[in-house]
Amino acid sequence: MQSLVIPKGVCDEIERIARQFIWGGSIGKSKPALIGWESICQPRNYGGLDFRYLHDHNISFLMKIGFNLVSRKDDLWVRRSLSKAWPLISENLLWSVGNGETIRGWKDNWIPKVGPLLSYVPAHSRLNLDSTLKDWVLQEGS
Repeated sequence: MQSLVIPKGVCDEIERIARQFIWGGSIGKSKPALIGWESICQPRNYGGLDFRYLHDHNISFLMKIGFNLVSRKDDLWVRRSLSKAWPLISENLLWSVGNGETIRGWKDNWIPKVGPLLSYVPAHSRLNLDSTLKDWVLQEGS
């Protein structure tokens, strides 16, 4: 899951099996859900169990690999991988974030087809809405 694209249908099927396990159902016998899956996937401080949607988690792993390919060009594994992977990556790369100091992470439309991230945050009163992407990255690059 950390290095390959898992088809969404496979992720949905694994989540279905997990839901059956949580609700106590078995194969062929389902029990009614006491709480929605969307609620369970919320962070704990919002009343959820901090479960993740598998497809989203898979995409985030792949984005991390892509970020490392672009930001760690001197690493041996990157140099070897780029010769084969770069044509595919560059073909799908729309624009570069650079060092991130000019992009407001919550307010700017910096992710294609997603829009501002602020619209996806359930409660944003404690967020620094003017923080930049550079503020989100630790010094060692994570």
